[in-house]
Amino acid sequence: MPRFTTYQDKHDDVPSVTFGIGDEDEIHEHIFLDFMKELYSDPDYTLEDEELLMEKYNELFHYKKDDASPTNMWITSNSRIALLKCHVERYDYTYYEVYAEPNK
Repeated sequence: MPRFTTYQDKHDDVPSVTFGIGDEDEIHEHIFLDFMKELYSDPDYTLEDEELLMEKYNELFHYKKDDASPTNMWITSNSRIALLKCHVERYDYTYYEVYAEPNK
């Protein structure tokens, strides 16, 4: 059973929260995607239109994590939420996490 983790942070006074799974043996994209779809319905932006996804990600999110790229995004009245695919090149390791900032 995976261990869920959350982290709160601030980047240039913009608060954020990251939701992850502390299990290094598996990649959990489907768990996050299913969970977020249940909470917020289908994503507003997906890799089906990668150019638009990246354009909106760069436009809407204040902080961009190094070595991470969005695979899906949800925009709500209160939050901007991205499912990120993260890759640690040093260890050749890929993982997913949900990153959110307030929708101002």
